[in-house]
Amino acid sequence: MQQSSSGNSQDFIRQITTLGPIGGAFIINIISNIFELNGLNIGVIPNTLFKDVLIVPTN
Repeated sequence: MQQSSSGNSQDFIRQITTLGPIGGAFIINIISNIFELNGLNIGVIPNTLFKDVLIVPTN
């Protein structure tokens, strides 16, 4: 069986549209850590809003 060439281009477009937001999230996180808001970085802000919530990654 042969695959159509349009399927390959659709896969490429899907890969690019997936990598775009992931790269954007990395850039936003880097910027938010460099330019802190009132001296608070992105890790401290949720702790001031949700004091009793502890989020621990699972193994």
